[in-house]
Order: sequence, then C-alpha cells, then structure tokens
Amino acid sequence: MDDHEANLLGALATGVRDLVREALAEAAGLDETAVAALLVVRARPGQSITDLATAVGLTHPGAVRVVNRLEQRGLVARARGRDGRSRGLALTAEGETVSARGLAARRDSLQRLLEDVPGEHRASLVSAVEAMLARLPASRGDAWRICRTCDHGVCRGVQCPVGSAIDRQRAG
Repeated sequence: MDDHEANLLGALATGVRDLVREALAEAAGLDETAVAALLVVRARPGQSITDLATAVGLTHPGAVRVVNRLEQRGLVARARGRDGRSRGLALTAEGETVSARGLAARRDSLQRLLEDVPGEHRASLVSAVEAMLARLPASRGDAWRICRTCDHGVCRGVQCPVGSAIDRQRAG
C-alpha cells in the first residue's frame, strides 16, 4: 500500500465513524458512549456490566455510571444474569424503541454513503472490507468493541468477518 492509499483509508475510517456517531446520537438522543452501551445490551441481553465495559472500552466504574444513566432514563434494567446468580442487563420497551431508532438511522446514513458506489464495484468493496475487518480483532473483547454499533440481526455467525476471525484464531 502506498502512502496515498493509506491516507485515503484513514480519512474514510474517520469520516464513517463520525457519520455513524452523529446518526446514532441524533436518533437516540444519547451521547456516543451511552448509545453504544444501549446497542451492546440489545445485542447480548443478560450480559454483565464487566462484559459491557469490555465491549464499550470503559473501566468497570465508567460502565456502571453509563448503566445508571440509561437506567434513570428508563432504557436499561438490571435483570437476572446469564448464570442465574449474577445480575445482567436488559433493555426496557423504551430501550428497544430507542435502540431500533438508532440502528435505523445508522443503516440509512451508511446506505446513503454507499449510493455513490457503482453496483459493479460493490462486490469488490465488500470483499476488501471483510478482509480488513478480519485483521482487526485480536480477542473476543476486540470483536465486541469493533461491532459495538452493528446491527447484529444482519451480520451474525459466519456472516460476521470480525467474529469469524476470532473463531478461526481459537480453532487454529
């Protein structure tokens, strides 16, 4: 890769991150960290605050503060954890509505960005992006952070190059 290609990729990454962050924040009415936490709880209900902290890139006390704010707004509730003994996190009905609105805004903003990519280039773009995404995660926590604002109903299991990369690392 030459310097120009690397620079273009860096600018694209920054621009896409800003585009997604703004779409999510505006649609959900939450700051970047809170909306990411809301989407992580949506993707993995019942997870612990420790897992949420890993996925959002916060310390445990920072994640507790975010959960407290989301709970005060009526978006998240503490519920029974995955093992039955611990406490887990779940979305309330309002949290489901707000997170769905955020994901729709994310999807719409990204689809508008892709409108300018000619159809004959789409398959190549998808292949290139999948290859780059597969190189990013070194751990399950990395995968959670990378995919923290993804629509997990669209990209799951073998469809997800990030999660699949972790699965291949563990198998290999």
